Amino acid sequence: MELLLQKIEALRMKMIEEAERHGCFTHEKVVAISQQLDEYIIRYYVLK
Repeated sequence: MELLLQKIEALRMKMIEEAERHGCFTHEKVVAISQQLDEYIIRYYVLK
């Protein structure tokens, strides 16, 4: 469970960094990371 939370936090930080790099949250790389992050968050709440 802790590993999953660490992965979620790492992806969240990566998403923010990419958004800052590209200047928006709608860039395709940012959206892809966001979708992956959504999957991990859903897994977390299912397991919780």
